[in-house]
Amino acid sequence: MAKRFVFAGVVSFALLTVGCSGESTPTAAEDPVGTLQSAAEEWATSFYSGDASAAYALFVRECQEKFSEEEFKAFSDVAQATPRTVTDVTAEVDSGKGTVGISFAEETDFDTNMPWVLVDGDWKTSDCAMRE
Repeated sequence: MAKRFVFAGVVSFALLTVGCSGESTPTAAEDPVGTLQSAAEEWATSFYSGDASAAYALFVRECQEKFSEEEFKAFSDVAQATPRTVTDVTAEVDSGKGTVGISFAEETDFDTNMPWVLVDGDWKTSDCAMRE
């Protein structure tokens, strides 16, 4: 009988611990640099892996008005010819604006000073020029 109580206690403790230790994703207000780095990594990974829709969703409205999702997908399709693996993302934040540097496994490939802005609590890139 005592073994049942011990087992039940261990299971209850484990369930309680798992329930309490669930990590929530920080908001841009809580961790502006970390959330910007995550958004930029998502953008680069999506763009270079062919998930143009996910990358396109991370553009500010002005960039989406400059070129359509279909045009952006064509950019992404061309970029897939030379796939890139993100190795490092650095970010600097000043109020609701930030810049990002992205390094890739291919040491000669990098993107610096990519502009981002906070839009309704989410980081969006304002790099409408599609520069390298």
